[in-house]
Amino acid sequence: MERFKIHIQNSILIPFKMMLLMKVVISGLLGCSYEGLEDSESHQQDQIELMKQWEGSWKIENSQDTIIIGSAKFWGTAGMLAQYKLLIKGEIMEEVKMLYGYDIDKDKIIETSLFKGGKIEIYTLYFVSETEYLRIPYEDVLHNIESKSYMKGEMVSPDTIIEIWYQNERPVYKHTWIRED
Repeated sequence: MERFKIHIQNSILIPFKMMLLMKVVISGLLGCSYEGLEDSESHQQDQIELMKQWEGSWKIENSQDTIIIGSAKFWGTAGMLAQYKLLIKGEIMEEVKMLYGYDIDKDKIIETSLFKGGKIEIYTLYFVSETEYLRIPYEDVLHNIESKSYMKGEMVSPDTIIEIWYQNERPVYKHTWIRED
């Protein structure tokens, strides 16, 4: 009977502990600041309304054979669900489902990405203007070091988003999302 009691306690405590750990990780993510990246007026941006710009079907054509397609749909009062596929020569190479949520206390958007193969990525996103936003990986924040990689995005029109990934303050990758709907 004692063994059964311990099993029940662990089955309840382990998910609860994981939930607390995620809360600590996400809270740490939201408190991050990157010199030169954050607009002093970012707290005045309406993050939820600006996030709605991402809603719709999107496509990236990296080359003739490589494309990324997907869609994002606003969910509830402060979130978004998205899914994307990477196709090379018409074959699906990767799939990802994403959940975006707005944290009112930190005035930031949290993105959690779950790849079909099991990989999980967490980012903090926030708009620094009506059209520009930053996406910062959680690993650097989790280890309390300044991020060496981040992404700057810009809604250059209602149908076009340009995103540039930086490593050590140097641009390393750029792609353009085109609205499909």
